[in-house]
Amino acid sequence: MSAADHRGEHPTDLMPLAGLRVLDFTTVMAGPYCTRVLSGMGAEVVKVEPPDGDYTRGAEPMRGGRSAYFAELNNGKSGIVLDLKDPQGRQAAAALAEKADIIVQNFRPGVLASYGLDYASVSARVPAIVYCSVSGYGQDGPWAGRPATAQAVHAKVGYDLAFAAYQAGEAAPPATGLFVADGMAGALAVSGILAALRIRDLTGRGRHVDVSLDRALLSMLVYEVQSAQFDPGFVRKGYRPALTKDGFVMIAAVNKRNFEALSRVIGRPDLLTDPRFSTTAPRWRAYDELHAIIEEWTAQHTSEHCEATLLEAGVPVAQYQRVRDYLSDPRNRKRILIRAADAAGPLDVTGLPFSLTSATAAPAEQCPPPQQAAARQVTPRPVPELGQDTRAVLTDWLGVAAADDLLGPDRADTPTA
Repeated sequence: MSAADHRGEHPTDLMPLAGLRVLDFTTVMAGPYCTRVLSGMGAEVVKVEPPDGDYTRGAEPMRGGRSAYFAELNNGKSGIVLDLKDPQGRQAAAALAEKADIIVQNFRPGVLASYGLDYASVSARVPAIVYCSVSGYGQDGPWAGRPATAQAVHAKVGYDLAFAAYQAGEAAPPATGLFVADGMAGALAVSGILAALRIRDLTGRGRHVDVSLDRALLSMLVYEVQSAQFDPGFVRKGYRPALTKDGFVMIAAVNKRNFEALSRVIGRPDLLTDPRFSTTAPRWRAYDELHAIIEEWTAQHTSEHCEATLLEAGVPVAQYQRVRDYLSDPRNRKRILIRAADAAGPLDVTGLPFSLTSATAAPAEQCPPPQQAAARQVTPRPVPELGQDTRAVLTDWLGVAAADDLLGPDRADTPTA
């Protein structure tokens, strides 16, 4: 399947990575998130799975025997099966690597080196390769071989205890089912790959992009990283939910203008001259007192009234919702979700987390004819079945003879000895 078949979410736009081939040796979330974004930008992504498939093919929620979780992270890719423990599978992988522009992998450091598929081995044959490794704690150092998941990294680098410090009365660190480190690492892997592609444009040589979950997560903990070095002398209480007549709202008056507007709305302009609250630093120190004052107002009103009134005044505020509530708004759904499909039928998945727009229209000769654009727009992005594209990809990338040599002329499954 060529890059032209994966036009992504914006079919009338020029796709920035169209024509680039990505060999995807990733599983679970961080790596697949990265390669899904690359696919959304027009790259041809070939997901390589072992004979028993990616672990997340069995992850809930399931629909018609197919994992919607897997579909969310792997739509828009081709799917092949290669057994890297088998010499013929490794031979096929090495041959595909020589035809790739980008390789993304999240094996534990050292595993792909044992198969001759690490950056040093591949770049020796393909100096222009952009090779991205995603791991828990980096590719070298004393922790490189440590098994890592997002939750383990959250605990180790201080994220969970930093979050717990904002929870009143909690004796134990909070439980979590969110994969923040994976999402951050996947997004930053895309950034690193784009930087390496730019270097390749300038020099003709690729780079090894080393992305680790610990660095990715710490890069977003700005206050925590700096306060660990320069103690502010007090414990920051964070932003707490404010009680309303029928629930809670989150009010985040982060700057002077927000706080001035909030003070006026709740009928407490005196807060602006109160030395406890007049500037940011003392407000943090007296946050408990300030929050109690704010709740005196919010507790008298519904969440909807609080949100509407504060938004009108320009104060950042939100009622608490579930994901399904947010996506039930047709405007949000249209802006955020796109259609994908697997053997169980169509489903909605998140599209690219950014848009690429232009103030001026592209020249007519660069735009696809209207009929072609419309056809691509309504065609759901495919979710690959296990190994469905093995022969097609080997034939497209390596040629018919090589595919026949690796698979046999009548087989479409994994190469074996």
